[in-house]
This record gives sequence, structure tokens and C-alpha cells, in this order.
Amino acid sequence: MTTQLTETDDDTEWLKELRILYVEDEEGIRLQLGQFLKRRVQDVMIAHDGREGLALFAEHKPDIVITDLLMPNMNGLEMTEAILKINPRTPVIITTAFNEIDYLLKAIDLGVEAYVIKPIQTERLTRSLFKCARNLSFEAAYRKGNQLLRLILSSLNEAVFIINAETKQLTYCNQMAETLFGYTQPELIGQMAGILYIDQGHLQRSFADILKTCVDSGSYECQGRLRRKNGEIFPCEHSVRPIIDASATEPMQLVYVVRDITLQKRAENVFLEHQAQLDFLANHDPLTGLSNRRCFQDRLKTALARSRRLKTKLAVLFIDLDKFKPVNDRFGHEVGDDLLRTVAGRLSLIVREQDTLGRFGGDEFVLVIEDVRDLSAVTQVAEKLIRALDDPFEISGHQLCVGASVGISMFPSFTQTDTEDSESLIHRADQAMYRAKLHGGDGFCLYEGDTEEFTC
Repeated sequence: MTTQLTETDDDTEWLKELRILYVEDEEGIRLQLGQFLKRRVQDVMIAHDGREGLALFAEHKPDIVITDLLMPNMNGLEMTEAILKINPRTPVIITTAFNEIDYLLKAIDLGVEAYVIKPIQTERLTRSLFKCARNLSFEAAYRKGNQLLRLILSSLNEAVFIINAETKQLTYCNQMAETLFGYTQPELIGQMAGILYIDQGHLQRSFADILKTCVDSGSYECQGRLRRKNGEIFPCEHSVRPIIDASATEPMQLVYVVRDITLQKRAENVFLEHQAQLDFLANHDPLTGLSNRRCFQDRLKTALARSRRLKTKLAVLFIDLDKFKPVNDRFGHEVGDDLLRTVAGRLSLIVREQDTLGRFGGDEFVLVIEDVRDLSAVTQVAEKLIRALDDPFEISGHQLCVGASVGISMFPSFTQTDTEDSESLIHRADQAMYRAKLHGGDGFCLYEGDTEEFTC
């Protein structure tokens, strides 16, 4: 499947910053397409053949090259090959009236960005330009990020050691090594590298890996833990490069660079904690800590699928407080919020761990009960929920009394229709809850079928 690129504001802005070299030997096409390009990009350099195009590229270093294939003096593929030797990262778009497989294969071998058949469809060409512009923008951002990273790393102080690979003795260390590990240089020089490691077993395992990797690939990098003079264990990054004597008369030396990443690890832990908090907020009601509407609906869909697969029953209970609005109006939102938190706490004590209790908003709560034995088990839970809210709530020095109306819907329903899904189950439970309110509240009603029959 081919992904279609669509124009965005970013694409248009990127195009406006581009400098394009356009090479075409046919005057009519060159004038027409040249005007088309000039309306869209910052600058267009136009050449009549490959040789002129190559000279312009060498002088001006444009961002993108668009070139005809068959031209006098130097054809498009020859010019492209020469351009890519100057800058292999330059995107090249080939335009041609010759749909020859040999030309196409050669273009692929050279790594051209696109191959556009004449007569040129400007929409097709524009999509290719968008793709090139995006890639160039991403590469520029990547290079800028790398340059910034290199600047940061070059400003950091790192511990540097030279280790005799045969004896594992430290033969050199810099001042940062003294600072990082807490030893003086005389205390380190001549010591076994194990002085830096947690234990000798750790040293043996690490050195075996280091030597093998250095021999195989010429370097070794990893994260691990080392030990300071005071016994403190700290996380670090290791970078090892071998210094090999060309005459092989001396044992191989290892340049061993150590960077303390304690702060980085702390930042990662803070990020993970922050991410966990964001994940929690995305799935839970910030006031009560219960599942929010989206999370509850997702869990209900999962429970419904499981119930269908295992041929078990489940129930949805829609719970609405009967006298919450007068409390909120009289005592204010702060008292109302405290009341909702306390209500959520009482309801949570009734619910099994495997079931899901959520808040839909306002004073509405929902509960899904899985693996239901029979209807009586559900009505017992509904009765417990209602009775849990009978006792007055002590909120900010006020004795507050609220009741609850509960609506129940079952899966499978009594009619066992094919349209039963999570939304319909919630809707039916909501209808049953309103029927319970019509009966005076402080009770529950059961939705019995598509004919909207209720048992209260």
C-alpha cells in the first residue's frame, strides 16, 4: 500500500525555504515548469543541460535537484551521479518522457528520490517536493540535535583511564577520575581495575565482554554501576576504545571513559513517575480516583467480549445520588466535592476487586459486575450500594444525607438481541435508574427488555 502525502501548512513553509536546481533542455517545458517552481520555493536555478546543471550545483549547492533524463552534453543520470559524489544527501527528482526500465533501474541504483514521467503532473511533482522538503527538514533537525548533543557532551567532565588489557592495571587517570571516584592519582595508578568495580566477579565478567567486543567491533559501550572509594555504588556509562601497538610488542591498552549518569537516572525516574501520573489522570476521575468515563467504557467493552467468549453473565449498574443538587447548591462546590469523594470511598468498599467502579461525571457512578451467578446476586449488590449511602455523611461540620437510585441492565439481556453492546448496556441501566427515581428514589429498577419493561 502506498502512503499518500497530503499538503500541510508545514509542507508549504518548508517549500518556501528551498533552493532548487532545475535542469531541462526543452525550452517550453523549462519555462512552464520553471514558473511553477518559482511560485512555490525560495529560489530556482535553471540550467539547459547536465554540464551547466553540474556547474550550478557546484557553485550554489541547492537543496533539491529536478532534472530531465535525456539531454545534450551530459544526461540527467550522469549529472546526478556527479552531484551525488559532491553531496550524497542531495534529493534528486528525475523527469522524463522515456519510461525505460534500464533508466529506472539506474535511477534506483543512484538513489534518486522520485521518477516522474512526462507530461509532468504538477500534483505528482508537488507530492515529491513535499516528501523531499520533509526529509530535508527532518535531517536538518537531526543534525542540529546532534550538534547540540556533541556540544553538551564536550562540555562535560568525564573520568578517563588507560588500562593494560593483559594485567588489568590502571596506567593513567585524569583529574576527573579522582573527583568522580574519590581516589588520588597515586592511589589509582598501578592498581587493578577491580578497584572501580563492585566485586571481582563483576570485573571478570565485564572485562571478558569488553575485550571480546573491542576485538570484534573496535569499541565497547554500555551502562553499568561502579564503586567509589567510600563504597557508594553509582550508575555510569562506560566507553572503551583499544589502543593497539602496530608492532604488537606491547600489550593492548584500553582507553576507558566513565561518565556519572546519576542525575540522568534520577531524571528518568522522575519522568517515569510523571508519565505514570499522566497515565493515571488519563484513565481516572481526578476528583474521586475512580475510573473515568473513557476508561470505564473501555473496560466494559473488554468485559463484554470476555463474557461472550466464556458465555458468562455480567451486569451494569448506573448509580445516581438522589439529593446531591440541594447539598451542592446550599453548601457550595467544595462541600459537594468532598461529599462525592466520600461517596466514592463507601461504594468502593462494596465492589469486588475484579469489578470496575467509575464516575461518569456530576453525581453519576457506574459499576460493571462480571461473572454474575444470577440476578439475585446483582440485586443484592444494588441493595448494598444503596444501604451504604443511608448513613449521614459528616462533611465540613455538616450532617448530610443523600440516597441513591440504581438502574440495572444485564448481559445477556432477557431478549438476547444481537445489538447488545457497551453503549446499549449503559443506556439501559441509565433508563432503569430514572425509572427508580420516578418511584421515589432510594431503590433500584431492572431493565428487562427492548420493550422498556422495568422491575422495581
